[in-house]
Amino acid sequence: MNLYLPDGKEFMSSDIGEVKEYLSGLMRRVVRVSPDETAIVSSGRNLSLYIEGKTIPIRTSFFRKLMKWFNFPLGQIRYLDVETVASVMNDYLLNIKSQFVDITIENGEALSITSENFGMLNDEKLISMVEPLGITKVIINDYMTAIISEEKEKIEPFPGDSFGAGISIFNSDTGFRAFTINTYLLRYVCSNGAYVKDENFGKKYYHYNLDIEELYDGLKNSIDSLKEKKEIITERIKMLKEQTNFEETKKRIADIIKMRIGKYKSDKLFEDTREINNNYDLFNHITLKAKEFGSSNRIMLEEIAGELLFMN
Repeated sequence: MNLYLPDGKEFMSSDIGEVKEYLSGLMRRVVRVSPDETAIVSSGRNLSLYIEGKTIPIRTSFFRKLMKWFNFPLGQIRYLDVETVASVMNDYLLNIKSQFVDITIENGEALSITSENFGMLNDEKLISMVEPLGITKVIINDYMTAIISEEKEKIEPFPGDSFGAGISIFNSDTGFRAFTINTYLLRYVCSNGAYVKDENFGKKYYHYNLDIEELYDGLKNSIDSLKEKKEIITERIKMLKEQTNFEETKKRIADIIKMRIGKYKSDKLFEDTREINNNYDLFNHITLKAKEFGSSNRIMLEEIAGELLFMN
C-alpha cells in the first residue's frame, strides 16, 4: 500500500522562551462532534477527514489513534489498498459508542481523535512547574511532549561511574500515552540516558476523567522526593551488576521491545551482545543503542532500560 500521511513538526529545544513561542504559535482547536457526522475520504495516496462541511488532511497520528481505538494490527495495513483503509476507518467511526468525540485540529490538519472524557493538560503550565529546576530540553511531536529537568542529584553506584538524576515528565494531548513522572538518569561517562519509575514513586495518570490537581500534586511530590529516590536507584544499579542472568533478562527485554516498537528494531538492538556479561552491561547496551533511533523510539528504549532496574 502506498498510503501517504503527513506528520507534524518534531520540535526539540533547551531554550524555554523558544519552546513557549513554539507552543503559542500552534494553531490548535478541538471540535466536539458526533462520529456519524464525520467521514474519511480517500484520494490517490491520501486520506482526508470530512468535518464541518469541508475536508482536511489527516496526519499519521489521527490514523494511528483511530485504528488503535479498535485494536487494529497496524502491521496488516501494508496488505490493504487506500480505499479499503478508508472504508475500515469509516466503519470504525460509525461504531464508536460515544455520542460525541473530540477531534483535535492543528494547523489545518486532523491531529487526533479522542473521547469527550479525555482530559488535556496544558504543556505550558507543566513547563512552568519544572522550570524552577532548570530544563535541559523539551521534545514535542504529534504523540507526546517530554520535559526533562537539569540533573539535581548525583548518583555514583561505582567509583568513577556516576549519574546525574533529575525529573522528567511525559504528556500526550493526542491520547498515545498516560501522563507519567519519572526520574531521569544521565550517565556522565557516555551521556547515555534512562527514565526510571517504580512502584513506590512512579505513577501513570490517565487522561480520562483526570483529576488535574492530583496530577500537579504528584509532580510536586516527585520533585520533593528526588533525594529519597536517589538512594533506591543507586542500590538498584548496584544490584544489576551482581545479576548474571542477562541472557534470560535480554529475552524478556527483547519481547517488550518487540511489542512496543517492533521485531525489526528489537533484532537490530541486539545484533551484537558480545560485551554483555551482566545486567548492568545490558542496561548500558540498551541506553547506548537507543541513541541510534529517532526521538520517540529512543525515549521508549530509555524507558525500557529504566524498567530493567526494577525487574525481578
